[in-house]
Amino acid sequence: MSDIGHHQNNYKNFFHILLNKDWLYGCVACLIYLALLLPILIYKNFDFSIFIVAGDKFADSHNLVAPIHIQSNSTGFDGQFYYRIALAPFDFQTTSYGLTIDDPPLRFHRILYPLLVWIFAFGQKNYVSFMMFFVNLCGIISIFSSCSRIVKYFNLNKIVLIYMLLWPGFLISLTHDTTEIISSALILLSLEAYVKNRTILLFVFSMLAAFTRETGVIFIFGLFVFSIYNFIRDKNKIFFLKKLAL
Repeated sequence: MSDIGHHQNNYKNFFHILLNKDWLYGCVACLIYLALLLPILIYKNFDFSIFIVAGDKFADSHNLVAPIHIQSNSTGFDGQFYYRIALAPFDFQTTSYGLTIDDPPLRFHRILYPLLVWIFAFGQKNYVSFMMFFVNLCGIISIFSSCSRIVKYFNLNKIVLIYMLLWPGFLISLTHDTTEIISSALILLSLEAYVKNRTILLFVFSMLAAFTRETGVIFIFGLFVFSIYNFIRDKNKIFFLKKLAL
């Protein structure tokens, strides 16, 4: 019984540390997602381009600057357009590097994710497919770290964090190289900045979120409406008006 009790105390200590170290919680969440995808990567010989989900309708294998996996008789998925932008984010042509963008205004509006990939890849096109996956993994760390801090700030039951680890909601984005992960990470950072009255960070993260996905714009509008609602209810309107203006 003493050995069982000892092991139980070790588990309790581990979960106590896990739920109180924001960065550790984020890293554990990242490792869980990585572990779930490891069998696929091993099976595909760590060809990260499978997550781009490129289709031959928009990708021409004869004109690619770096080899990627292309599905035949397929339109592919959104990741192929962010891959094209990540190859050259300041090249606004519809067709370049063997890839055609289906809706240039929409895709280039969501430029932050591919731009981050381009920066992390140091502009080296052979590294882009891996960096698309890596940047989203970093986004997973940021998302779950932010959730941990928000749970602490509102003094919520930390069991919520355990439940979150069991939710594989970002697997689709992670396996399709899309923008939802980075967008969610920035929205959560914006929410943190808002509740902690960090105006400059709120502005920066909100603007970045707006250039990652349209949901960032909706989030900014939602915060504005919420602030107006609080202003109407707040008795000390002069103080709240100053806060809203900042």
